[in-house]
Amino acid sequence: MLDIVVEQLSVIVYTILAGALGVAGFLAESAGLETLMAGQNVLGAWETVVGLLMLIAAAKLIREKVLASRAEA
Repeated sequence: MLDIVVEQLSVIVYTILAGALGVAGFLAESAGLETLMAGQNVLGAWETVVGLLMLIAAAKLIREKVLASRAEA
């Protein structure tokens, strides 16, 4: 019984973390593109790369933790 509760809570935590990473990645990408358009190439490229890494981390977390646990159930 306790194992089921812990497993469900971990899936919820991973889902919240993936959502936060996705939102932060989107915001970083948007800020990076705006900075690039303003003419600051180095800062804009850095923000864009960081945003892309956050989006990749969110997708990987969803695929490996959230969806994998749903496939086992």
